[in-house]
Amino acid sequence: MLESVMSGQIGQMLAQVAPAEFFKVSSLAMKTMGTKYSPQISQLLEQVAQKLGGDPAASNQASQMAQGNGGQQQGPMSQSLKLPQNTNEGY
Repeated sequence: MLESVMSGQIGQMLAQVAPAEFFKVSSLAMKTMGTKYSPQISQLLEQVAQKLGGDPAASNQASQMAQGNGGQQQGPMSQSLKLPQNTNEGY
């Protein structure tokens, strides 16, 4: 039942409006599956939820991705990493 709710309109809206909570619900769903790696995957989903909950920019990007625009954003994804300068310019 939880999987059908998550894959339906409610799950889509939750992913768009509150991505951290969507990952928490995903973690709960994973716990109920009972597969060999379910506990580890559930823990990873909880960690992602915690990171999104504490980082508004990451939460916004996850929300954009859930809306279907691929997470395209206005600014750079990384504040510290830069693209190398093109040495072939001007040829």
